[in-house]
Amino acid sequence: LDQTQMDRAGATFLITSALAIVGIKFLLDQLDLSEPISNTTPTKTTLNKPPSNQKNSIKLLFGTQTGLSRQYALIFAETAKQQGFFCEVVDLKDYEPETLSTETAYILIILPTYEDGLPPPSATFFVDWLVDISTDFRVHRNLLNSVKFAVFGVGNNAYEANFNRVARRVNGCFKSLAATELLPLRLGNVAEDIDAQFEKWTEELLSVIARLGRLPNHLEKKETPSAQKRKKQDRLAKKRTILPPVTNNKGTRKTRKGTTETTIEKNDNGLMISHDVEEDSDEEGEPMIDVEDLGTLLGNKNKKKPSIPLAKTLKNDSAKESDEDDDEDEEEDENEEVQGADPLTFTREMLNPSLSRSLTKQGYRLIGSHSGVKLCRWTKAMLRGRGGCYKHTFYGITSFQCMEMTPSLACANKCVFCWRHHKNPVGKEWKWKVDAPEFLVESAVGAHQAMVKELKGVPGVKSERLEAATTIRHCALSLVGEPIIYPYINRFLDLLHEREISSFLVTNAQFPDKIDSLIPVTQLYVSVDAATKESLKKIDRPLFEDFWERFLGSFDSLARKGQRTVFRLTLVKEWNMEELSNYGELVGRGRPDFVEIKGVTFCGDSKASSLRITNVPFHEEVRRFAQELCKTPQMCDEYEIACEHEHSCCLLLAKKKFKRNGVWYTWIDYPQFHKLSALARAAKKEGLSFSFSSEDYAAETPSWCTFDSPTKGFDPDDVRFHRKANKPVTS
Repeated sequence: LDQTQMDRAGATFLITSALAIVGIKFLLDQLDLSEPISNTTPTKTTLNKPPSNQKNSIKLLFGTQTGLSRQYALIFAETAKQQGFFCEVVDLKDYEPETLSTETAYILIILPTYEDGLPPPSATFFVDWLVDISTDFRVHRNLLNSVKFAVFGVGNNAYEANFNRVARRVNGCFKSLAATELLPLRLGNVAEDIDAQFEKWTEELLSVIARLGRLPNHLEKKETPSAQKRKKQDRLAKKRTILPPVTNNKGTRKTRKGTTETTIEKNDNGLMISHDVEEDSDEEGEPMIDVEDLGTLLGNKNKKKPSIPLAKTLKNDSAKESDEDDDEDEEEDENEEVQGADPLTFTREMLNPSLSRSLTKQGYRLIGSHSGVKLCRWTKAMLRGRGGCYKHTFYGITSFQCMEMTPSLACANKCVFCWRHHKNPVGKEWKWKVDAPEFLVESAVGAHQAMVKELKGVPGVKSERLEAATTIRHCALSLVGEPIIYPYINRFLDLLHEREISSFLVTNAQFPDKIDSLIPVTQLYVSVDAATKESLKKIDRPLFEDFWERFLGSFDSLARKGQRTVFRLTLVKEWNMEELSNYGELVGRGRPDFVEIKGVTFCGDSKASSLRITNVPFHEEVRRFAQELCKTPQMCDEYEIACEHEHSCCLLLAKKKFKRNGVWYTWIDYPQFHKLSALARAAKKEGLSFSFSSEDYAAETPSWCTFDSPTKGFDPDDVRFHRKANKPVTS
């Protein structure tokens, strides 16, 4: 009996233990403690990181050069989080493209187009991989059939053929691998209000994803066969018109020879979108064919049917009884601006809100819709008795009475050393609303005077100079952009001269016809940033395809001008200082009165440029370059170093005709110029011609300005201010 009781107790214990073990295992499975807790900081930005089975998870991939795409990616992620979505933001340089076919999240991509239509360096590997895989015959055409995606491009339509080229290419690769578009490709344009474009894309995309998350799986597929058939019939019946690329807000691209054409157009909201248009073969009632035609037939049968964005699929699913189909071709804008139109008919403003904010942050006083004025640091320095700029030394301007402005913030180049970090617009022609020249001159003078008055009370500012500074005597039209493309530049210059304000106008040598039609200015500059076609493209990054021909044509136009002309050479170490003989040839072609040689000014690191402080030459290097340039065969008999301004790292070469009896006459007799300019205006009103030359208003150059002067070009009436180890030292 005792043994029986013991056996029963043992059995009970075993059963109880087994149940306990099962219970503990069940609890552990529920808690999922199999993965260790880690304090390691993640390398990716994740907002509300989703569990692996989350239906509405988003993975946003971006590539960037200047940081704009990254900024948009973070804005999108924050907006998605506020609406309850899970969004993971990944830099494409950290993304493994091999995992793309296994992604369960919605794939969103923000991509800019960099130089020559290439992706930014951080996205190069991803784009190259995608292009390779989409063109590899060994890869199945349905590789990405489970992927739902959308692409937002960041570009500038001034680059025409390269406008959002990377985004268009990536979008085409996804579609060729059977991925499904959530929305049509959106081509963001920084020349317009791209912030608003991105905001609209974000709103539409999150709406589509939200709806997909509420639908059963079978409704996430593409259109029903009947709907697809109606689409196909409409497309075949519709007469397609393929327009030139981008020029009129529409254009075409071929993504795969002979099969697909991409039409760029604007939707109802004025947003750039892209559609692929394919010509389907009618498979019903095919006639008997020859063996020789079999390859062509098979090629037609294997062509991928045009994909329909899910945004449109959802619209059709919600209105199945409706017979109305979405048109994929938008109507052309009736008010579209065309090249050669009267500038007064343009209505789009050059400055959008984001550009205005950026330029204002940099210290610009914006005027109207396309102009700006800014107080030069040399104006402030001379007001404090700390010396004037190199134009004071070379030409005798009074730096504290000089206004720096531009009537056009747009430029046709994106130079690597641009001191505005490429925040200004770009364009190859005037296509914006035009402000009257009278308004620009009056507003610019008022804005400059207001900025000068703000310096009252600043330590060191001399009261007599501050009072005189409100009377503007010089205008440097070199602030930023390309002032010569302003449609009423001649009237603008006349208004300055009528106020006895001299004009120093700088052009980037891309508009020779504008140089030909320009009225006499006090001094006309042409920027010569390189001496060969290859280096000019590398440094100036021009928009025009025929930039070199325009460059040379500008020198021919300059040679025909009668007033003072200047070549301005900006030396960039390791970039353009090895082309002495080429520079000599250009000088021989343009025959300028003067050649300014200046070391590049480093304005800090910029993601839009590869320029570094090591590319800035020392003053001694600039001196040696100037001396060697004067020895070239094209210049040795006609030019000589005349002046030097050490603290601007700048030298002036002048034609020997400005050296009279051993004395240089590089300065300007400004009252004499205004008399001659007034005579020219009066003669023009009478239908007569009156011309004058640069020698007619030349003035003697003081000895302290000349080359090898002990002062190195610093005005002895002022006190030079040095800063060493953060401690100012005067001398």
